[in-house]
Amino acid sequence: MSSKNKNSLRNSTTQDAAYHSFLESLKGKEVTIYRGGPESKSGVLLDVQSDFVTVYAQNNNNNNNNNDKNKNKNNNQNNAQNNNQDNNQNQKNVVYYNISHIASISENSVNNSTLNLQQGTTETETPEFVQAESFTGVVEQLEGKYVQINQGGPESKKGLVLGNVEDFIVIFTEDDGVVYFNVQHIKSIAENNQNNQNQNNGNVQMTQTVVPDYEQVNSFHELFGRMAHKWIAINRGGPEAMEGILVENAGGHYTLINNQEVMRINPYHIKSISSGPKGALKQQNQNQQQDQTQNQDQNQQQNTEATAQSDKNENKSEDKSKSNSKSGSGSSRRASREKVVKTIDYVWKSN
Repeated sequence: MSSKNKNSLRNSTTQDAAYHSFLESLKGKEVTIYRGGPESKSGVLLDVQSDFVTVYAQNNNNNNNNNDKNKNKNNNQNNAQNNNQDNNQNQKNVVYYNISHIASISENSVNNSTLNLQQGTTETETPEFVQAESFTGVVEQLEGKYVQINQGGPESKKGLVLGNVEDFIVIFTEDDGVVYFNVQHIKSIAENNQNNQNQNNGNVQMTQTVVPDYEQVNSFHELFGRMAHKWIAINRGGPEAMEGILVENAGGHYTLINNQEVMRINPYHIKSISSGPKGALKQQNQNQQQDQTQNQDQNQQQNTEATAQSDKNENKSEDKSKSNSKSGSGSSRRASREKVVKTIDYVWKSN
């Protein structure tokens, strides 16, 4: 190793040590991760490790809403619908942040002063959280649980952790099915407390869906070899989301073909990948539900028609019976009205 590289490595190590020393001093205090944006959360810093921090955060979007006041009414309505869909919107949650993506950490000095005054008189709330030495270690301990990848943005996704390898995590989602996330690009991960609680109670709808098999490989790079010549979706959203047939890996890039468009992608910027078009599983489930609804409607219509025909036959039978009863009663009444008016005795005489 050259002296230049040694000096660069030494400076980087010194900077990391100073940065982690600063983070250690904030443990137990209230901080804000990011100044704004979908990943911005405020809460108590619970733990600091080599490549991630743990924050007991409030799930609010106050910082984001300050920049969105001038948006149109449709966006406001959509935001309200999203908030209603998430029952944990105003609840606290433990979030694990990848340090390499944290742009800033702010300390709330006023609240921290209040906390220091209260620590001697009241017990502070300390939730349970995953204790691991690395970010991948956190992911390993979350296997089999419902999580949210990233707190917002186009790459935010909720799903069940099926497995993980050193550099990627496998998530089963309701709309895209199995999705492989590059751990290097995951900004944060948090447990989805509502779904995990429902899972323990047996109330999670996703458990009714058969979880498909997923690719068992040793690295994120090997996934592309398994998905060659298949239709795949790269990245969940945003301007760099794309779909197409993966045809080759040459010259340090991957190539996708979609109709007349040939797309070449730098592997470093691939954040997630899934087989098939985005939303395919959701569309499939919707089609199945529509088929079930149509079958139920047809069965109901047939039952209604059969009931109507049965009622019609019964009415005819009743009408016929009434008709016969009326004719019989009429004859009886006529017979009862006939009376003997005069009796004549005839005497027959012989000549």
